[in-house]
Amino acid sequence: MLMGVKALTFIYAKRIIGRKFGDEYVSKFARSNEIPFSIVRAEGDQAAFEVTISGTKVIKTPEEVSAEVLKYIKKAASACLECEVTEAVISVPARFSVAQREATRKAAKLANLKVLRLVTEPTAAAIHYASDKGKNNTKILVFDFGGGTLDVSIIEVADKKFEVKAVYGDTFLGGRNIDEILFNHFQRKFLKDRLVSESRKRTFLRRLRIGCIEFKRKLSTNPEAKYPIASCFGADEEIYLTMSKNEFDSLTCDIFERALEIIDMGLKDYGISKTDIVEVVVVGGTTRIPKVREMLKSYFGGHKIKTDIHPDEAVAAGASFQAALLNRLGTDAALENYKITEVTPLSLGIEERCNLMKPLIPKNWPLPCKGRFIGETTNNNQESVLIKIFEGERKNTNYNSLLSEIEINGLPPRRAGDIYFTVKFRLDEDGVLSVRAHEKSTGVKKKLRITMDQFRLSERKIKMSTEEAEKRKHEDDTFEKFVLFKLQAEKSCKHILYDLNKISSEADQEFVERCCRDYLEISETLDFTKINELEGQFEMFNNLVSDILKSNCLLQIES
Repeated sequence: MLMGVKALTFIYAKRIIGRKFGDEYVSKFARSNEIPFSIVRAEGDQAAFEVTISGTKVIKTPEEVSAEVLKYIKKAASACLECEVTEAVISVPARFSVAQREATRKAAKLANLKVLRLVTEPTAAAIHYASDKGKNNTKILVFDFGGGTLDVSIIEVADKKFEVKAVYGDTFLGGRNIDEILFNHFQRKFLKDRLVSESRKRTFLRRLRIGCIEFKRKLSTNPEAKYPIASCFGADEEIYLTMSKNEFDSLTCDIFERALEIIDMGLKDYGISKTDIVEVVVVGGTTRIPKVREMLKSYFGGHKIKTDIHPDEAVAAGASFQAALLNRLGTDAALENYKITEVTPLSLGIEERCNLMKPLIPKNWPLPCKGRFIGETTNNNQESVLIKIFEGERKNTNYNSLLSEIEINGLPPRRAGDIYFTVKFRLDEDGVLSVRAHEKSTGVKKKLRITMDQFRLSERKIKMSTEEAEKRKHEDDTFEKFVLFKLQAEKSCKHILYDLNKISSEADQEFVERCCRDYLEISETLDFTKINELEGQFEMFNNLVSDILKSNCLLQIES
């Protein structure tokens, strides 16, 4: 990036790709001082970049920016290999959502590249390490701490089979967060009591931001560092960024504490302890910081930490190995019998009534995988079914991410629960989801492939997805218990209402109908924390109508 054209340089495309303009993270990012351009709403509610060139506004989506990077790499590779490169294996962060993966494929298409496979970055690093060092029958934790993301993956290697067991990470934690901490620290230090013009201030801040990146690199290899910044306050004034390693560690301690939390959650996801890990593979430029390696050695034990692969090249080397595997399997003895299995980072499911999440594909299932659900109508004479597809770990879909919807219309008039429909999920090796829905009596079939245009991502929901699900497990269990009881009770009431004409006495019909509707009305007013009150109301309702139902040979109410 040239200092003079920073305002015309697109950065952080990887952090924005696959996100909607209304995403809370995008909104926060747009208001920050991290970027020299504007983030605007583009077609399809996409987040896009905007710059002004010679008085003309230019808008580029993150996919278009990423495509330009891919074009450059494609051109360089073609020149090096002396042949046209047309296919690629592309690495993505382990926690990339369905929409972010789909957007990455779109960027490749814009660059005229066929995507052979999307491989997660920690998996690619593990492939490179295990194949390069001849490792087998081992359990590896890959700690991939890059500029924009932190990914932790647990991978088992046995008989040339790489099987991802668990993935965890933070798509908003990386070396750039450290750059920002340094930038804010020195900004306060140098501008606190200084009166300068806005133009000089902008020039200084631009130089400071670039200087902080270089300063961090220098501090990574020295106990203390001193880095000059070209002054714009006066001809005779010299400005230096200075800091000791201890000061740096103190300033950035929250970053490293968060990194350890992510390791803990990854181990917990798989149900193992740190003592079960045989080797820890360290990749990503941020792992050059001494504090990161010290932290890992203290946590796992120094003998487990493997730093003998290039932190910046390991992912690319692993992706290249995967590409060779896909293209030459069975024709090269060195590649024969290798197999790579990844997992889904977040659960995928549909919404049952009352916002209850029904997972069809749980998180950390090996890819490719399938899920199936048989549902039923919930109202008498229901004409259609709306199937909502979600991604996330909470049992309440309000805290998960809505991916898309399918609607089945034209259902025949029947009692609630008498019409069944089937929903099938298939998640392929690249993490792209296909959904099929089928209602047998009408023969209606619907299908879709989850794409970015259908995605409605909320950053709040994603951040709450896994950690919040763990913290609020008791709350979610109570919610699930409440909803399941409520749905079963409602189904019983609606069956009674559908069969009212089977009650011989008109007065009894009116009484039972009134009791049903009163109970249904009360149940709609109760919060899920009122499970005991709901059960009590249903018991009262049951006591009121059970004798009438028995005398008319109707089924006893089930709760």
